[in-house]
Amino acid sequence: MESAVLPILKERFNLPRVVHRTVLTQGIGESFLSDKIESWELALPPHIKLAYLPAAGMVRLRLSASGKDESTLLKEVDTEVTKLSSIIHEYIFGFENDTLEELIGQLLREKKKTLCTAESCTGGYIAHKITSVTGSSDYYQGSIVAYANLLKTDLLNLDPET
Repeated sequence: MESAVLPILKERFNLPRVVHRTVLTQGIGESFLSDKIESWELALPPHIKLAYLPAAGMVRLRLSASGKDESTLLKEVDTEVTKLSSIIHEYIFGFENDTLEELIGQLLREKKKTLCTAESCTGGYIAHKITSVTGSSDYYQGSIVAYANLLKTDLLNLDPET
């Protein structure tokens, strides 16, 4: 349908084109992010809209542009993403459908590094996320989930005061 019917409908009815670009951020809450990018957001062209899509541990920023020429819209949206990136570069970890665990894996592979984790309150959730990536055994060595204080001090040599 997408490759056969939709192109015919778009051509026949000259429908407006809509393009989306998603910027993935972490380390900053939605309201703080909104304050930081307010002047950029207010300066967006009228045919480009911004949606804040918060989720656990991240805020997705989705730019949507509509108009007649898809190529022009893509260039405009890319220009706006570049401007946005210069404002909040330290909070951007990816684009579109990237996941933090996949990007961590890519960086570890590129740098020929490995990772192991020691978790407590997360109950092994970080290890779960890292190992959900196909091929993570290339860089992930394992985890200790030390929930009890005795294990934290004995296995991980943590200061009991901590």
